[in-house]
Formats: sequence, C-alpha cells, structure tokens
Amino acid sequence: MAQMLTTAPISFGSSYTRAIELYKRYMPVLLTSALVVNLPSVVMSMMAHAAKHSLLLGLALLPIDVVFPFLMLFLWVGLQRLILNLSDGEGGDWQGVFSAGPYFLSSLGAGILMMVLVGIGTILLVIPGLYVAYRLSMTFFLIIDRRLGAVEALKQSWAMTQGRVVQLVLLTLPGGVCALVNLALMPLGALGAIVVAAVGAVAGPFIWLAYVQAYRQLAGGPQDAMAA
Repeated sequence: MAQMLTTAPISFGSSYTRAIELYKRYMPVLLTSALVVNLPSVVMSMMAHAAKHSLLLGLALLPIDVVFPFLMLFLWVGLQRLILNLSDGEGGDWQGVFSAGPYFLSSLGAGILMMVLVGIGTILLVIPGLYVAYRLSMTFFLIIDRRLGAVEALKQSWAMTQGRVVQLVLLTLPGGVCALVNLALMPLGALGAIVVAAVGAVAGPFIWLAYVQAYRQLAGGPQDAMAA
C-alpha cells in the first residue's frame, strides 16, 4: 500500500528555472516528442475537414473516431512518463511517447473518472469543474511515478493539492494563454490545427516540465517513490 504523500510549498522560481534548464538541455527530444503526440490530431482534423465533402470518407472515419481517444491517451501518458524521466535525470528519447503500456489501463480508468467528476463540476457553473481538474491534476504523474491504481491516484492527487489550487493556477498561466490562442485558431480548420500543433509542440513541453517540478515538490523525489 502506497504511503500518504506530504504537502510542501510550491516554489515558482525553482519550478520555472529547472524547467528552462531542462528545456534547453533536451530541446530536440522534447520538440520531436511533442510533434509526434500532436501529429494524429492534425491528421484527424484534415480528414474531418475532407469528410465534410465526402459521405464515404465520413463513414470510413467512424471506426477511427472510436480508436482516436485511446491513441491520444496512450501517447499523452507516454509523454508524461518521458517528461518525468527527463526531469529526474534518467534521460530518454522521443520513442518514450510509446512507453505508456504498463500504465495505460490505470490511466484510462482515471481519465474516465476525471471526466465524470470534472464534468459534474463544470455543470455547476464551470469554476467548480476547474477546481476539481486542478485537484486531480497530479493523477497521471502518480500512476506513472508511484504505479498507483486509478482510484488511489485520484485520492492521492486530491490530498496533495489541498490548499494548492491557486498556486497551481498561477503556475499554469502560460498554458492558459496557449489554450486561448488555440481556441482562437480552431475556426481556421486544417490550417488552425497545424498552427495549434506547432504551438503545442513548442510550449507544451515547457509547461509540463514546470508542472513536473511542482509535482516533485509536493510528492518528493524518485527515490521516495521507490521507497513507497
């Protein structure tokens, strides 16, 4: 049984400083990995745009539409694992985005539960949904780092982010700016999807590197994870 995680202050300065250092050191790996993760979204956007003018293509895309969310989750969890490894000094290459296998089922279960919980919060005037999302935002890191099951990871994330939501919101302000840019570009169709993927490939890894530093400050280092 995993030990309860202790809560410690989040240092913005050290989080961003470490993120910048890691981004510079591993830039080729990070950019390539982010492009690989974002590529399926670009392809799907182009195909969806083309399907508007072709009934047969639209029907052919239906099975892909079913598989697509699972593929994106697999790649996204792999990217989180890679970023954790780079942050912990374990190194890695872009092929790390395909390493989500051992964590996929727990991540899938956690993702479904998070969608339900955040969805309920969003129905209650949006702000509660954002609050729940931040309280559960460490879930996937815990699944990867501590090898926790879905429910236990959700509980641990909720515990370790107690009283830290405002700090986490401030830490992710750059990500919020990127999200607004992405929303503004989405009406551009395929071109917008390409630009969104490019922005995500450049800015996304830095934002997640900073967030991993916050996770480490709250959860402890990898040596503590092994002891748990």
